Amino acid sequence: MKVKKHRWRKWAVILAAIVIAAGIAWGLLAAARRPWSLVISQQAVPENLYMQIMNDTVAEVSKYFRQKGAGSVNGDFWETSYQGEVPYRVLADKTLERLKLLAAVYETAEEKGYLPAGSLADVEGRLQQENERRQTAIANGEPVYGLSAYTLDTFLEYEVDSLQKLYCEDLENEGMALSDEECQAYYDEYKDALFTKNDDISLSYIKISNTMGEFSEQEYTDLKQRMEAVHEKCENGVPLKDAVADDEQLLPYWQEVALKSAEVAAYSRSIPDILDYSAQLQPGEMTDVIDEGAFLYLVECTARTEYDYYSLDEVKSNVEKTLREQHYDALIAERASQMAIDTQIEALYQYTKEKVS
Repeated sequence: MKVKKHRWRKWAVILAAIVIAAGIAWGLLAAARRPWSLVISQQAVPENLYMQIMNDTVAEVSKYFRQKGAGSVNGDFWETSYQGEVPYRVLADKTLERLKLLAAVYETAEEKGYLPAGSLADVEGRLQQENERRQTAIANGEPVYGLSAYTLDTFLEYEVDSLQKLYCEDLENEGMALSDEECQAYYDEYKDALFTKNDDISLSYIKISNTMGEFSEQEYTDLKQRMEAVHEKCENGVPLKDAVADDEQLLPYWQEVALKSAEVAAYSRSIPDILDYSAQLQPGEMTDVIDEGAFLYLVECTARTEYDYYSLDEVKSNVEKTLREQHYDALIAERASQMAIDTQIEALYQYTKEKVS
């Protein structure tokens, strides 16, 4: 009798385990089949919008787990636990956080009358309307600025930026009034990084390129020796312009520029190397002959007017724009942090796993 009783208990344990496993499997299957339902702060989130934000978040999550020691994003990566975190669940969580920020943007826009109620749920409807408007304008020969047609991700970027701009331009809105003290504090903090003013500078220089093998080894050596001879003349007080004037081989490679402060940034794209070599030169000073293998340089500074910083008055509009955008972003983040999510979270995790695996 004791043996039979022991066997009965054993089978009871096995049957209980089977029932539990079946219950879990049924729950997961039911979750997978449940109609899409995600609501953030009473705003319905369309399935396509969740997918778009999820796909935009994949790279961020992949990088995060690679830093934790994960290998390539293949195989069972999304379902493997790394230091107690599972990628597909983290992906769903981060997607929800980004959707909360988006919901906060649209909720704020609705309160201000920039968009009608239900704007988050109707993103794709407005996308379609905007694309139809642009196609009609193009067909009628009217100017269309920006893209000729938007995808969902580019439309979201366009609309979110537009809503931020509308909010920040209305100085009656919360956070848009700025004090002189706040502007001054921002200017002082970022003066070195953002508001340094370029000097007016005039340069005389020789630059010879051999990137395409224009010269034989001997010709390249001869040009370098000629530049060294010119450099020696300059050290004796002869300006580079005069020192190179009677050298028919070097003269075609000589140039001079006179740049005002406001022009330096534009020229930094066309002659960045020349500006780099001249950065520490004072009027009358020049570099040695510089041989980079594919380039030869000789650079002289002929004039420089030094400046330190743009004044706050000169950059105040930029400072105000930046501060207002920062205030707006902070307001949106605060509103998003208070938003409730209404969904079957395990079903959403399973959905995310299926879509990303």
